[in-house]
Amino acid sequence: MHVPEKKSTKDILEIFMKYSWPGNVRELENTIERMTVFSQDNYLSVKDIPLDILTEMEDFFDDQGHGTAVFLKNAVQTFERSYILKFLEKYNWRLNIVSKHLGIHRNSLAAKIRKFNIKRLSG
Repeated sequence: MHVPEKKSTKDILEIFMKYSWPGNVRELENTIERMTVFSQDNYLSVKDIPLDILTEMEDFFDDQGHGTAVFLKNAVQTFERSYILKFLEKYNWRLNIVSKHLGIHRNSLAAKIRKFNIKRLSG
């Protein structure tokens, strides 16, 4: 699968430099690869960073003056997008089935797919 090259925002570089990377370079490489594959934009931003890294970086956001409300909103949206995408892929994008498993109306699911700009990967 060919993944197009993507730019990153300045805040991502700051977060990456402050994160401890317990898995060393391999963890960093895997994180960037995963972010690149799943990002729907032409650039990588904080919303693309995996939740396990973001939760450890909560102090970073507070020190930078972003406030926990912004952090929580980003974390919730990142989780919701990933969760929906997991079920879409599991049930081959059959919205009726996915909406039942998520406990929401099919129209609500379609709206969330648009909101989070979730696209079906061809292949």
